[in-house]
Amino acid sequence: MVSCCFSQQLKVLLLQPGRDGVFIHFYSAANSCGFTVALTSGSSSPQLLHHITETLAGRCAIVELGTFSWNEGLEKPASAFYTSLSSLAQLKALPPLNNHAELLAQCLSGGYPEPFLNNSNELFFDQWMESYIQSYIERDIRRLFPTLNLDAYQRFIKMLCFASGEIINLSNFSRSLGVSQPTVKKYIEIMEGTFMWRMLHSYEKSHGKSVIKMSRGHIRDTGLICFLLNIHSVDDLKSHPKYGQIWEGFVIEQILKGLQDHLITHRFHYYRTRSKAEIDLIIEGRFGTIPVEIKASYSTPKNQLRTLEDFVVRNQCPYGVLINNGDDIYMLSENIIQIPANYL
Repeated sequence: MVSCCFSQQLKVLLLQPGRDGVFIHFYSAANSCGFTVALTSGSSSPQLLHHITETLAGRCAIVELGTFSWNEGLEKPASAFYTSLSSLAQLKALPPLNNHAELLAQCLSGGYPEPFLNNSNELFFDQWMESYIQSYIERDIRRLFPTLNLDAYQRFIKMLCFASGEIINLSNFSRSLGVSQPTVKKYIEIMEGTFMWRMLHSYEKSHGKSVIKMSRGHIRDTGLICFLLNIHSVDDLKSHPKYGQIWEGFVIEQILKGLQDHLITHRFHYYRTRSKAEIDLIIEGRFGTIPVEIKASYSTPKNQLRTLEDFVVRNQCPYGVLINNGDDIYMLSENIIQIPANYL
C-alpha cells in the first residue's frame, strides 16, 4: 500500500511492508523522482532491515516509533528537559507538566495506544493484553524463529518480569527453565530485538575492575509488566515488591523516548560497582556525561546521593540528576539537581 504526502518542501511516500525486494526496487524508482520514502512496519523484520541497510547504506535512517510518551498519552506539551541538558539554568526553570496521580495511572496502563485509550474498560484492557502476548508468541516469534521452544520462551517472559530492573543472571534462568545459558542469552536477544526488553549495558569507563560488567534491563512497557504480574490498580502497584523497579523502568523509557523524539544523539548505560554503589542511568551526548538516579519516593536522604556525588566528581560530569516524586526543582548540593518526574 502506498500513501502520498506533499508539501512545498517535501514529497513523501509512506509504504506498508510487503516483500523486501519490492521495497528496495520501489525505493530506487521513487527516490530518482525526488520522493522521500518511508517504510512503516508494526514490528521488526530482520530480513527487511538487513536488505535496507546493505542496499541503501548512507541513504536511509531507521527510526523507532515507540509507545505513547507521557506528553502524548496525557495530551500535554513536550518537556524542554531534553533540549536543556546542556544548561543547568534552563533545567532549573522547567515548569511542571503533569501531576503524580496522572503518571501513576499511565505507569499502570502503559503506552500501547489501544489499551491506554480504553483503560477504563477493564474487560477490553485485559483481553487486549492477553491477545497481544499470544499473538506475539504464536505469530511473530513462531514465524521469525520456527525452531524455538515456545513453551520455554513463554515461561521465560514471565520469569523476566520478576527480574525486570535487575542484573541478569543467566545461570539462574538456565536452571529454572532447564535450558542452556546460550539459549537464555538467545531468549534475551529476541526480547530485545522485538522491542519487549530494554538492555542497559554497564558503564565501564571508570573505576576499572571494581565495575560490574554484567548487563541489566527491564520490560519496556509498564502496562505489560503490570498485567503479567497481576497488578490491576494503583494501590496494587504501590504495594508491589517490584514497584521501585517498575517505576524506574517507566522513567528511563520516558527519558530515552524524549531524547529520541528530539533527535538528540545519545548513548545510555547503567553503573554498578562490586561494593554495590549503583546509578540507574548514565546518558552521554554532546551535553556531556550525566548520571541519573531514579527514586519512587517523595524525598531522598542525602546519604543516598553519595554515589551520584562521587561519580560526578570522578568523571568530571557537568552535574548529576535525581528524579523522584517531589514537588519542586532545586539543587540538592553543588553538583546534584532534583527534578521531579512530573517535570519530564
